[in-house]
Amino acid sequence: MPYPKRRHTEVLREVVQPFGGTIADIGCGRGALVGWFEKHGFHALGIDPQAVLHPTLAARAECLPLADSSLDHVLFFNSLHHVPVDAMAGALAEAARVVRRDGRVIVVEPLAEGRHFEMMQPMDDETEIRAAARAAIAVAAGGCLRQQAELFYDTTLVQQSPEEVLAEFLEVDPGRAGLIERARAEVVRRFAELGEPVDKGVAFNQPMRLNLLLPRP
Repeated sequence: MPYPKRRHTEVLREVVQPFGGTIADIGCGRGALVGWFEKHGFHALGIDPQAVLHPTLAARAECLPLADSSLDHVLFFNSLHHVPVDAMAGALAEAARVVRRDGRVIVVEPLAEGRHFEMMQPMDDETEIRAAARAAIAVAAGGCLRQQAELFYDTTLVQQSPEEVLAEFLEVDPGRAGLIERARAEVVRRFAELGEPVDKGVAFNQPMRLNLLLPRP
């Protein structure tokens, strides 16, 4: 079934309520969302295990260097499925620990479907790891957290070229060089087959799921 077309920031503006306060973006990467939240008046922390990306704090999701009940919001944006499977439960438990009793834990994850997923699949088939993240959310929602809402939407990712896609994938982990070379021809083929030319590049749809979780009393 088709999902409504939404921008990530449009959805976050609706779900992160009250729209303000303190927020930690767990697995923030280069911090684009941290900057967006700060621009809108939040005190935002970017947390990522890769110190080379210059997060506010270099730390793992399952071991946050934050005090209990110290944040209004905790966000996992496209990041929970990058946490090792055996640490996902710990990461969500840490989120429950550091968020205030009236706070929110928001988990946004890509689904294993859509044209962007299909384009990336030859070198990065995340079907199983995305399913593991969803399972971890379900377990947490029956334990340290409770689910208030689950929603789905479709977003659009615009890429300039297959070379850009491959370079971004390599930047995350230089150890992927061999994998990239083996998959290069198929990724280039799928880029041309699945992408839709637009003014700013080539567009690929990516369905998303958002889980809004609350700490248990």
